[in-house]
Amino acid sequence: MTVVSGLARGIDIVYPPEHARLAEQIARAGALLSEYPPGTPPLRHQFPRRNRLISGLALGVVIVEGREDSGALITADCALEQGREGFAVPGPLFAPTSDLPHRLVQQGAKLIRRVEDILEDLRLPQPAQLAPQIATALEGAEAAVYAQLSWDPLHVDILVRRCGLPVAVVGQALVGLELRGLARALAGQRYVRAVPGG
Repeated sequence: MTVVSGLARGIDIVYPPEHARLAEQIARAGALLSEYPPGTPPLRHQFPRRNRLISGLALGVVIVEGREDSGALITADCALEQGREGFAVPGPLFAPTSDLPHRLVQQGAKLIRRVEDILEDLRLPQPAQLAPQIATALEGAEAAVYAQLSWDPLHVDILVRRCGLPVAVVGQALVGLELRGLARALAGQRYVRAVPGG
């Protein structure tokens, strides 16, 4: 599974600038696409336009949060027009950012609680089915770190202790696993297994 995000500017301009390292990693392991010519700055009206490309490149769109008038609504509408699957993650009942996913569920989007719900709906392999293939394909520190990762967040210090490897080696392995779509970084230096290939 591939995660699709979007650019609303020329491919040679990183916005916001602090995403420069992420853009480099994506270019090495995935692809950066833009419908705008090089040098095009990120202008306000370009953000809603790019949403049709995000949904068009994806099998389905997952709305995690958003107000009723958020840009995520544009992406959800584009997905519907393009015949893509719509998914929504429920949130706290009275939180304004739960308004959009809750409304989409009322309108027929599939409510999801975990990534396996999406995989099942799209008839994609479940992580448990792919894990043995992945484990045999990894080597060295990446294999050791991946073996310790789970669907529950683990702090990098716990991974270092469990793997018995230097912090720098574990950090490098985590970057490699992220680039392969096998690990995902969360806030507070915590990591989880990601959907293989996603």
